[in-house]
Amino acid sequence: MKDYTIFTETTADLDPAVNATGEVKMIEMSMNVGDDASFYTAKESDEEIKKLYAAMRAGKSVKTSRISPYVYELNFAPAMEQGDVIYLSFSSGMSPAYVSTGEIADKYESVYPDTRLFTVDSRSGTGGMGIMLERMLSNKAAGMSAAENVADIEQFKKRVDMLAFVEDLNFLKRGGRISPTSAAIGAFLNIKPIIRITEEGKLEVFFKCKGEMKAVKFIWDVFSEKYDPQSDAPVYVLHADNEKAANLLAAKVSEAFPSAKVKSMLLSPVIGTHLGPGTVVICYVKK
Repeated sequence: MKDYTIFTETTADLDPAVNATGEVKMIEMSMNVGDDASFYTAKESDEEIKKLYAAMRAGKSVKTSRISPYVYELNFAPAMEQGDVIYLSFSSGMSPAYVSTGEIADKYESVYPDTRLFTVDSRSGTGGMGIMLERMLSNKAAGMSAAENVADIEQFKKRVDMLAFVEDLNFLKRGGRISPTSAAIGAFLNIKPIIRITEEGKLEVFFKCKGEMKAVKFIWDVFSEKYDPQSDAPVYVLHADNEKAANLLAAKVSEAFPSAKVKSMLLSPVIGTHLGPGTVVICYVKK
């Protein structure tokens, strides 16, 4: 089997133990916290990530920037010299990453005639991408070629689901997903929007709960009905500095499904910047 390298970007959340092996190459994304520019590498400590969420709660401006084609090529080119490359991108419904890397793949057909760049649109993000990456690594270890691995993930990704609730509606307002009036009324009434990623890979608000505990219960009810306990894929529970609600949700999963591999961790700030501190996300494989 020809060797190949698996890449993704830091919109993905991957089990730190798996990430530490270096088997998945993470392309860093730039962030601006106030006037300070930096990169999110997915190697930051929990304390560093919590500081970012604290800055957001304090009203500091935090912005992310798209990855430039130059940065992609800087990462892909050396790997293409050695073998094929698979790139798992953030959902095309929310980012231009998939289109950008597809254009690079077309260009590389003549530049690297003996190797190939495969681009996969995750139609997901955060822990959904983590679930896919763990499967890709298992597929590679089992001897699948890059092309076989891609074909498997293209089918598997259709079963990866994500649910979340948002604590502060102002962050959805900034992203243009709700109006300023809706944000003001929702905040006054303690409304927690429930969001999901559609089949087209777009983020949508599809339900609203009054209060955090009702939001956790709603997500649990949907998850417990849709989750496939026969799958050996992990369940990712992520939070933007909201351990109490995330731990409650993770405990409910473990209690009801003892064989589930529940992985709890902080949400990537690249995603958290747009959803806001306090957000809780669950990613899993559905029936």
